[in-house]
Amino acid sequence: MRINPADTSYGTFCELIGAYRMFYVTQAALTSGIIDLLDNGGGATSNEIISQLDLKQAEGNRFLALLEHAGLLVRSNQQWRLSPFSKTYLSQSSFSSQRSSLAFEPLLMENWRQLGTILQEGQGALIQEQPQDQYLERLQLFHHAMAEAAQVRSRELWDAVVPLPEQGTIIDLGAGDGTYLRAFLHRHPRWCGVLCDLPDVCERVAPQSASENLTLSPCNVLDQKELDALIEAYRGTAGIVLLSNLHHCYAPDENRTLLQQIAPLVNNNGVLIVHDFFRDANSFGALYDLHMLANTFNGRTYSISETCSIVTNAGFSYTETIELPSFSLALVASRTQHPVIKTNKY
Repeated sequence: MRINPADTSYGTFCELIGAYRMFYVTQAALTSGIIDLLDNGGGATSNEIISQLDLKQAEGNRFLALLEHAGLLVRSNQQWRLSPFSKTYLSQSSFSSQRSSLAFEPLLMENWRQLGTILQEGQGALIQEQPQDQYLERLQLFHHAMAEAAQVRSRELWDAVVPLPEQGTIIDLGAGDGTYLRAFLHRHPRWCGVLCDLPDVCERVAPQSASENLTLSPCNVLDQKELDALIEAYRGTAGIVLLSNLHHCYAPDENRTLLQQIAPLVNNNGVLIVHDFFRDANSFGALYDLHMLANTFNGRTYSISETCSIVTNAGFSYTETIELPSFSLALVASRTQHPVIKTNKY
């Protein structure tokens, strides 16, 4: 949320300090089994829910009433059912399910509680080496959460950016599990996709990325030799080069260098798309900057003007920004005023 600087209402203050409560309400709706019971079995009465999940009678009824007021459940003819919101984001079977995101968020909260320490000791002060098993468990949960978010955000991005030619090449740098790339190729099957990420990431996603028009290209973009090899292999071939949620991972000097070096991948009529959160675009982007401050060594979100300056210095003459519904932005950069894409505003 963003507070209007002129707002002096106590109601706004109450919403501010109690914002965390809805997270725990949603989490409890999942961990108690209510969401899965109604998802799998359709509707159920209060007594059926309380009995099957072994809840206390009075407390269970109060919680169900709260879930209705919060918009997570709806009730008709004494039957409780999932609301459209819960069907979309909390159902296990939903394409847009965000259950891993809810599970991952508590891992970040401890660092958020210590923002004062970061302000005094600097970014990275809270990051500690973890035992291998804990690290791998956290990493897996992180990847699941990012993949869930990408299912939603990729649809938004490719609704807003549409290639005009029927054929071409798209290169996704820092592609992760390839959700953005596969979503694009599903819409534009005559295009070829190049998925670039660290070798272990490519190895992990290889079984789900088998396709005639999708190539895996393992590459650490911070390793100069590996990046040089990638650029020579695909120089001037890309109608689209995508950096989605990669820009915020790096410090300013790293981003300037990276974008200058990858610019030759883009053909004369192609575009570079920086899809990310921007700290001056909305309150979510501003808070995401603090998220990176609390949980990374040098990550941050950038202002739109900073990013435009970086891509301009990399050789792109024109930029356009498109704000997407869930608070990310697509910054589209090109060398020509009329690149071979069309953009749709929301």
